[in-house]
Amino acid sequence: MPDMDRPDVETGGIHAPAVLRVAAVILVALALVVFACRGLLAIWHIPADTSPSGSGRFPSDAPRLQSAPQDERAAYFAEKEKLLHDYAWVDRRAGTVRIPIEAAMAMMVERQKGRRP
Repeated sequence: MPDMDRPDVETGGIHAPAVLRVAAVILVALALVVFACRGLLAIWHIPADTSPSGSGRFPSDAPRLQSAPQDERAAYFAEKEKLLHDYAWVDRRAGTVRIPIEAAMAMMVERQKGRRP
């Protein structure tokens, strides 16, 4: 009489024919996927060579990333810093000027002092 506390377990090793069938099914499925992808590439007229060697796949006017944008970034921030701290005409005819931010803040403080009783 079998032991009722333990479930039946397989006593043998790996069943080789079952493993080979599963492997064959996986290989056939993989081959079908590859052929389906190749067919779709042909239908959609997409070249199969998609190597990143610059084969002309992307338009030449596409934006490119800079290899070292640090210099341009530094120049940009230097220009913005100069705008914050220098005097300049914005519109000479209208009499509009740009003044340093510190001077503008000081003028605002003086205006607020004059308004308080």
